[in-house]
Amino acid sequence: MKQRKEICAYCGLDREATRDHVPPKLFFARPFPTNMPTVPACAECNASFKADDEYTRIVLASDPRVGAHRDVLGSILSISRGLARPQSQAFTKMLSENVAWTGVLGPSGAPIATREIARHRIDATGRHIVRGLHYFEFGRPVDPDAAVLLGFLSANWTPSHPMILEFAKMYFHSEQRQKDVGKALSYAVGRWEDKSCWMLLLYGTFMWLGTIGPPPNDDVIISDPARIPDPI
Repeated sequence: MKQRKEICAYCGLDREATRDHVPPKLFFARPFPTNMPTVPACAECNASFKADDEYTRIVLASDPRVGAHRDVLGSILSISRGLARPQSQAFTKMLSENVAWTGVLGPSGAPIATREIARHRIDATGRHIVRGLHYFEFGRPVDPDAAVLLGFLSANWTPSHPMILEFAKMYFHSEQRQKDVGKALSYAVGRWEDKSCWMLLLYGTFMWLGTIGPPPNDDVIISDPARIPDPI
């Protein structure tokens, strides 16, 4: 891909850059949607996202709740081929070792398991997407002094979770925009004073909530490492 000097959407430095799709193309099936945003990204930033984005795709695409989604169905072959590569053996072994069977059967008769997921890696993918969308929506990288607080919504979050409260407080007092990127991702952004708040919804099921700006308070939890039920 042709490179040229541009301000990187992620690190904010003037570097040789290519175009980064936001969200990453690996979350979509072919043919790719025509409305996918692209932003400039330097080679260093681009390379830093790949491992976490691939982990997030595999973990979320294996959830049976999204098994019938067009973009998940279109990615299964690509995921299977990737996991079959010799260099993926350690990753595949790690995925299988992080499953614990509960002894409870689901509606299909298959046993239900809990999976220890690396939530910080899924959060990293959310921050990648939010930073890219911030550049796309506002035409500039996130301020280097700003805090990007973002969490992957889990069953353990209640309506009183600090991140939910902070998002709701900001969003309903802000200038709001809602957009879809193909059928895989929907997002809402609210801009209020020197802050923005974000909601990402992937495959109509998985959600991240976050804010960009001065930290709202010390109680906001941006990562939740708890075990969650995951029928597989």
